[in-house]
Amino acid sequence: MAVMFTACEKESDLSDELSAEDKIAVEGMEEALHTAEAYQDSLVWCDDPANNCDTAFVQYCDSLFHFGDAEYERHHDNYSHNNREDDHHHSGTNNHHHGSGGGHDEDEGDDHGHSIESHNEMNELRAVHLQYPPHR
Repeated sequence: MAVMFTACEKESDLSDELSAEDKIAVEGMEEALHTAEAYQDSLVWCDDPANNCDTAFVQYCDSLFHFGDAEYERHHDNYSHNNREDDHHHSGTNNHHHGSGGGHDEDEGDDHGHSIESHNEMNELRAVHLQYPPHR
C-alpha cells in the first residue's frame, strides 16, 4: 500500500506540459536523429561501388553521423524526463500518438515528452552504421 502511495506521489510531481528547456531538448534530439539518418543514408549510398565515393567523402559523412549521434545524447542529457507523457514514466509503453504516422516517421513533437521509440531508433541506426564504411 505504501509503495502505491509513493508511486502516486511521484506521478503527481510530473509536469503536464513541457518546459521551454525540454521543448528545446526534444527539438534538438529530433534534429540530431535526422542529421545522423541523412549522413548514414549517404554512407549506404557510398557503399555501392558504382557511385564512386572517395575516402574523404566517406570520412566526412561518417564524422557528421557521429556529430548527429553526439548531439542527440547532448540534448537528451538536457531533457528533464519530468513530463507526464514521457515514455520513461510508462515503462516503455506509450498510449498517445504523435500525428498520423505509424512509427518511424513520427516526430515526438514539442507538446509531448520524447519517447522510448526515439532511443530505439537511434540505437538501431548506430547498429546499422557499424555495418558500413569506414567501420567494417
